[in-house]
Amino acid sequence: MNVGIVGSAGIVGTATARGFEKKHKLFLYDKFKESNSSPKEIAQNTQVVFICVPTPMLKSGKIDLSAVYESVKVLNEYLSPEDDTVIVDPCTYNENINFGAGAASTVRRRGFGVLA
Repeated sequence: MNVGIVGSAGIVGTATARGFEKKHKLFLYDKFKESNSSPKEIAQNTQVVFICVPTPMLKSGKIDLSAVYESVKVLNEYLSPEDDTVIVDPCTYNENINFGAGAASTVRRRGFGVLA
């Protein structure tokens, strides 16, 4: 299986890549480090994408999901509703996120919850 990882240079992205590297072809992207793939290549060539971007806590106590929203927004530019790409966000809190139209339109986050 082809696996994409957005945010591949961080702690979570690196650990996720190591878990899949022996048995799967990896498409890695991190906007802060040289990567082997672009968001377009990830969207068009993978069956599963892990979003491993920072989600810092705001002063209000809420979690800043802007990097997650931006990552899915960029991937959605290259996906169509017919695509069967599954997007996963390895977070430990519960939250539903609606990104609008597109293959990755609704995100269900619960542990390693499937986002599709």
